[in-house]
Amino acid sequence: MIALKLKAIISAKQHGLTTVADVFGTTKATLISWIKRMDESLDQLNVQPGRGRKSLLSIEEETMVKEWLSQNSQLTIDRLKIKIEEEMGKCLGRSTIHRLMKKLSFSSITPRPRHYKQ
Repeated sequence: MIALKLKAIISAKQHGLTTVADVFGTTKATLISWIKRMDESLDQLNVQPGRGRKSLLSIEEETMVKEWLSQNSQLTIDRLKIKIEEEMGKCLGRSTIHRLMKKLSFSSITPRPRHYKQ
């Protein structure tokens, strides 16, 4: 990622900000911020930690969910959602619970597919 940013900065010097922003698929403001950060140090071009949304469940709560899943292998996403709401008081979406199950190395239970006319 740093190499790509450095190429964009060098190209901006030769071809102009607008042209390079179009080629690299960024905005002029992003290129300008990369140039300013490069003046400070090359380490500033790395993606800074702490980006993104924080998890709604703490590590202790995730381990509790992992224990529930290991004790009862028949827990579906909907049942797990209800259990989390009752035990922890946190309302999570189905997709969030599915991502959590994947993160904890569990798979979700889905019914066998049936033809719609059956």
